[in-house]
Order: sequence, then C-alpha cells, then structure tokens
Amino acid sequence: MRTAMRTVIFACLMALALADTTGTALPGYDYTFGSDVQGYLDISQDVCDIAAAADASDWATADTLYRVGRNSIRSTGELRTLQGWAIDGSDEEAHWGLFSRYYGNDSAWLDTFITAGLEGEDPWTSDAARAQIVKKGIQSNLLTAYMFHEVDEAVEEIEAGETDPAGGAPHVIDEAAAIYFSNKCAAGGIADVATKRATTFGTLVAAADGTCVAPTNVAAAAALKAMQAAALAGDVAAYSTAAMGLEKVIVTIFTQATLTYASELQEIVEAGSETAGALPDTAEAAAEGTAFFRTIAPLVAQVSEEDAATISALLAAPTATMAGEISDAFQATLDAYAITPAELGTLNAASACTSA
Repeated sequence: MRTAMRTVIFACLMALALADTTGTALPGYDYTFGSDVQGYLDISQDVCDIAAAADASDWATADTLYRVGRNSIRSTGELRTLQGWAIDGSDEEAHWGLFSRYYGNDSAWLDTFITAGLEGEDPWTSDAARAQIVKKGIQSNLLTAYMFHEVDEAVEEIEAGETDPAGGAPHVIDEAAAIYFSNKCAAGGIADVATKRATTFGTLVAAADGTCVAPTNVAAAAALKAMQAAALAGDVAAYSTAAMGLEKVIVTIFTQATLTYASELQEIVEAGSETAGALPDTAEAAAEGTAFFRTIAPLVAQVSEEDAATISALLAAPTATMAGEISDAFQATLDAYAITPAELGTLNAASACTSA
C-alpha cells in the first residue's frame, strides 16, 4: 500500500513538472519565455506556502517547506528547495560575492538570516517579527539574490559561447524572469513587492489593457527582454547595459520599501516615546524595514558605506527623525542609479492610474 501510494504521489509530482513554458508570454508584460522554466515558476508556491505557515506561527511547517520543498520538481524528480537556492551561489560571482563580503564574508548570509527568523533568534523573538524576517527574507532577499545569481551566470554562459535558447544563457535569463515575476500565487515573486510599493508611492501606470501596473515591473520586463536578446546574440556589452537596468529596478523597489517602514517606525516612536525600544509594534516594523533594506544594502554600500551604515543603524534603533535621515542617506544611491523623483514617487501619494 505504501509503495503504491508513493508511486501515485511521484506520478502526480512528475505530471506537474511536465508543463513547458517555452513560447509562453508573461501575462501583462512584454516578455516571452524561450525555454522551459516551469520549475522556477512553481517554486513561488513554496514562497507563498511558507508565508502562510509563518503568519500562523507554524514554524515547523515553515522550516520544512524551506529546507525540503513541496511544489517545484527538478527534471530528476527531486524537489527544488529555497534553502538550496540560499546556499547555492559562489563568492566568485559579482553579486553573490558583493553580498557575501558585506555580510561578514558569510557565503550563506541568506540562510543565516532566514534561519534566524525560523528559529526566533534575537532580536527577532516575537512571532510577528519572526514572520516578517522569514517572509521578507525569502520573497525579497532570497529571490532577488538568486535572480542576480542567474544574471551573473548568464554572463559566463555568453562568454563561453553558450547561447542556445533551451539551455544556454537565454535559458538562464528565462529563469531570472521566472523568479522575478512568478505566476503561481500573488505573493510569490519580486513583482508583487514592486506592485505594493508602486501603489504606496503613487507611481502606478496604465498597461495596454488599461490595468494599473508598477512601472518597475514594466522596466524589469524590458530589461530582461533586452538581456534575453543580448544573450541570444552573444553580445556581452549589450547584456551588461540591460542588466544595469534590472539592478536599477531592484534599487528603486527596495528604496521605496525601506522608506515606507522608516516612516512607520518614526510614527511609532512619535506616538509612544523618544525611543521605540520597548514599544510592542516596533519589532515587527523594524523586522520589515531591516529585511527590505538588506535586499539592497550592499548596493547602497558600493556607493557610500557611510550611508548604508546610517540606514541600518536607524532601522535597528528607531528615532523621531529617522525618516528624513534615511531619505537623505539614500540620495547618493538614487543619483548613482539615475533614479528620478518621478520614478521613486512620493510616500502615500495617489497614482494617476486608478483602475487596478
């Protein structure tokens, strides 16, 4: 009976893995997959399932889903796991190495942070704070870092002449696009974060069908499409230019996210006391702000180590003036990435597009 049940389960899992995304367009965006990346799309369901478990304070389930997986099947029939992604990068890669050095030469910085949330390590001891570290640590930190891992891997493939759409550099870019956009559940990809931030900062724009979308998502699709084309052509220079456009998108999204929680933390301080250390809601908001900023902190530090340190310190010890100070600390980075005030938007502003 057990053997038969295992056979049925395996057959069902393999059936899920048989869907092929080759030639499939991303709904609402100008990007078409040139290869099969269904497994990468499927792992977004793990992201959502972990979030649901974390919200329910079911840490055992969240931990198992993170380390063992559930929804994404490799061609071998084995489960693809988010923890596997968290420890899969190499310090020799441009982005992974940058992040590893910034986080104390810890190649497993992602796993270290997510595990701290799963296990309730200080200062993330409350269930509310733990949930935010786990959810943002995976949806924002992990997905962004692994997307950049694919971006850097594609460069190596292009330089090696591996430009086959099905398995070379263009396929690797399809994987990056799948990580960014996902399609299995609403909160399973980076695009979901972008939509929420664009809504908060009043930057939503109308898509061709009249729906409201984040301009950062439109820009991400355009950058990935250009990267895909450059990979097909074996053009490293064009690829690198397009990749910088994708990096600009990420900096925009997570600057917006950090500023959102800097403002929220300041409001908590102002409502309670001069410092927020003992206030019950501080830990959750600080966890959200900290996790969001970690997604881009090494990129900010490349521009100014002092600015990155200022932002991190204020998120760790909130003050009644922190929102303005953090905004000022981001300015050099915004200038370096040519992010305009219109592209960043204004916190709590209304978008011209309202039909989302």
